[in-house]
Amino acid sequence: MKYLISSLCLLLALTTCVKQPVKYQANLDKIAVASWADSLPDTGYEQVLAPYKQSLDEQMGSTIGEAAQTLSAYTPESPLSNWAADALRDAATSFIGQPADIGVVNMGGLRCDIPQGTITLRRMFELMPFDNQLTIVWLKGKDIVDLCQGFARFGGQGVSGLSFTLSGEQATNIRIHGQEVHPEQEYSISSNDYLIAGNDDMMPLTRYTKRVDTGMTVRDAFINAVKKATQEGKAIDAKIEGRIIVK
Repeated sequence: MKYLISSLCLLLALTTCVKQPVKYQANLDKIAVASWADSLPDTGYEQVLAPYKQSLDEQMGSTIGEAAQTLSAYTPESPLSNWAADALRDAATSFIGQPADIGVVNMGGLRCDIPQGTITLRRMFELMPFDNQLTIVWLKGKDIVDLCQGFARFGGQGVSGLSFTLSGEQATNIRIHGQEVHPEQEYSISSNDYLIAGNDDMMPLTRYTKRVDTGMTVRDAFINAVKKATQEGKAIDAKIEGRIIVK
């Protein structure tokens, strides 16, 4: 108790002795900036960081899998966007314990190719440098139809479990696993929190009837997909399958 009383007294003394802050204004015009100092390395700072950098480089350079071919992202449909959308749908399926209907990724969110050959952890951070969260929502069929119209205006996006025909800026013949979309039926969609907020012309995603935030980053979902293939003795691969057909 005496320590508590002493602390309270000290706090009271400090608060009663607080002075009004004095305002200072620096005359920046009189501060000389020597550009030659930019080239001088801070060796002490570098020495402190060196062991951390070495450990990080080793971790980021570790091999997590193989790619059977170079995977690139482009509209209307691409191997990389197909693989990424499949990875998100698989991750959602594992999380909710039942098949997720659709996976959606935005082309702009895939920031680099996955070259043929060795896949390092660094490559996954380059592919997805953001900490966007894997999010699962349930939408009615009529809202998924509207969502596909946004995809059409963009020229295509990464989709899994979903297909449609692109006629100019209109999406027609929309199918989920080859079946006609029922306007009032609810379908599960695996995507990321950035898109679920309606960004990239995906406002229909905000009309969800149910939402589950997994706490997993999209990057980790991609990493897990690569590691899973490696454990199965496979290299990751994907191809254009006619998910988005241009008329």
